[in-house]
Amino acid sequence: MISTTTSARIASTKSSHQTYGIILILFLVLAVVTRFFGLWQWAYELDEIFTLQDSLSGGYSGSTHPAMYFLVDISLAIFGATEFAARLPAALFGVAGIIGFFLLSRSLLGHWAAVTGTLFLVLNAWHLEQSQFARFYSALFFFATCAYFLHFRALKQGSLKLLFVTLAVCAVGLSFHTTFLIVPFTLFVFSVLAFFIPEFRPSERSQAVAKVHMFIGLGGAILIGLPLAYIVLSNWVSHSQGEIGGWGEGPFHQVLALSKNVGFSLFIAAIAGMVLLFRSYKVLGYYFAINFGIALVFLTVGSLFMDMRPGYIFFSLPLIMAAAGFLGSEFIRGLSSPRLVGFLPSLIIAASLLPEFTSFYTSKMTLDIRDSVRFLQENYQPGDRILAFNPEVHHYLKQNERDYATVPWMGGDFTENWDEKLAPYADGNERLWIVILQHRSRPSESLQTWLFNNSALVFEKQSRRFDYGVDQIRIFRQLAPAFTP
Repeated sequence: MISTTTSARIASTKSSHQTYGIILILFLVLAVVTRFFGLWQWAYELDEIFTLQDSLSGGYSGSTHPAMYFLVDISLAIFGATEFAARLPAALFGVAGIIGFFLLSRSLLGHWAAVTGTLFLVLNAWHLEQSQFARFYSALFFFATCAYFLHFRALKQGSLKLLFVTLAVCAVGLSFHTTFLIVPFTLFVFSVLAFFIPEFRPSERSQAVAKVHMFIGLGGAILIGLPLAYIVLSNWVSHSQGEIGGWGEGPFHQVLALSKNVGFSLFIAAIAGMVLLFRSYKVLGYYFAINFGIALVFLTVGSLFMDMRPGYIFFSLPLIMAAAGFLGSEFIRGLSSPRLVGFLPSLIIAASLLPEFTSFYTSKMTLDIRDSVRFLQENYQPGDRILAFNPEVHHYLKQNERDYATVPWMGGDFTENWDEKLAPYADGNERLWIVILQHRSRPSESLQTWLFNNSALVFEKQSRRFDYGVDQIRIFRQLAPAFTP
């Protein structure tokens, strides 16, 4: 006969499993809805065109992210060359990243840390954007989530099997982009520390796993890691020509840009969460600090001599979300009377993410680059030429049967000396149409000055946003001197 105590424990366990299942299903539904909504509707943007072109051409075997191009190629072959097909792999990885994060962070940090961290992730506009962007970033998040959490479990449980799974995950992640190389490097660094320093060992069984990881890591570094890192860094430095500029500016700017992409409140919560980890579980605090710290050093120091942007450490976002989620769980655990008070800090952080989260959709709905293309098609005359800074303009122009004369791409709008670059078009008898898509930043002063002095604004459309960001499309028309007002 089962005792009353045993019956109560069984009922409690059953209720707990039901609650866990409901939460998991809820996050799955939220992930699918938010990451797939409008996927087929939005126009291509920026580098999505390169993904489309390289996937269709099949010339991705020598690229830095062949795996993503391969998946996009398959999707295009099944669903046709559409915006939905090009973005489908990224959206699937976005959903998988959310569910994988919930499952793996729960086993590492506890139930409420996983719930709050996953809620932050669902509402995070940066992850949302990359999940609907036909590039490799959402895949990097998914594989980094698996690698970070499985590696720590391998050390804690003394499991060589989990270690080999982690290394396999890293190898696959590396095929999506070479910046993922930072992930296995930071894991290797922590294993080295765990082997030599007892304070870095999650358990007594960690040293044996760390030893095996050291030998495998050293061999991999000599055969693959160092040559690959040299090739990639050489290309970046050569592209940057030793100057600060391009996508980013300097270390301080990179940190601010990273915190802006993550969300200021969420970024601060993550830092506070990492500090609390040291108090509650020092080894895990070391783990988060080392893995995130090395990625941050890569971003900031790298910006001193090559083009960098926060997206190049997008793989560190799982650590940020997990640390912020842990902070939320500490409030829930510490402020349990009344229970609702403990949830307030997490709800406030989640609410602070809503303006940018909502703005992603409203911006997409109210601003479409195809509107500017239609304007050009209606007003273009023989002898005109079109200068567009965004490749998607050329893509949609080519879909029309009419031929349009375009100006070869001159570099990003941050390029200096536009008077010299556009001089051939200042005195001619042809009209030059200049299309600029502004995304939360103004064109360079040099370009703005040239446009003010030599052209007229003939088309402008802004998006609707709730986060004080500015997205707009502007078309300027440069006229020959005889027609200049």
